[in-house]
Parts: sequence; C-alpha cells; structure tokens
Amino acid sequence: MKLNDEFMQNAIVRINELQEEIKVQSKSIEGAQTYIAQQVKLYKQDEALRKQVQSIQKEGQKIANDFFKQHSSMIDSATKNAQKEMRKLQERLDV
Repeated sequence: MKLNDEFMQNAIVRINELQEEIKVQSKSIEGAQTYIAQQVKLYKQDEALRKQVQSIQKEGQKIANDFFKQHSSMIDSATKNAQKEMRKLQERLDV
C-alpha cells in the first residue's frame, strides 16, 4: 500500500486529535495533573543527572588521555621490561 501525502496529513491530524482528547480526559481524572507534574519534575531531574554523568565521563576520559599521552614513553618502557622478564621466566621454565 502506497501512502500519499494526503493520507499522511489526515493521519497526523487524527493523531493530534486523539492526543488532545487524552489530555482533556486526563484532566478529569483525580490526581492526574499532580501525577503528570511529578513525572515531569522527575524527568527533568533525570535529564540533568544524565548530563552530569556524561560530563563526568568526558572529564575522566580526558584525564586518562592526558595521563597516557604524558607518560606513554614510561609505560612503553615498563611494558618492554615486563615482557623481557616474562621471557626470562619462560626460558627458565622451559629448561
């Protein structure tokens, strides 16, 4: 079935109408507005916390990158020394 522009426009209009009906009907439910206000508040807090977590993760990544960039030669040297020691130990075990 091919969807044409007119069909899509009609569908969007109907969806908007249904959403408006839900809003109107939900206002008549006792406590609905309070519930929605509390949910919106929680959503905003959640979003703020997510942004903070994202910021902390970026900062942690930057700290790690800076550290490894600054100390890469020392880390490479330590890794090479450790590899040499491992080879020596392996040779002893092989004998």
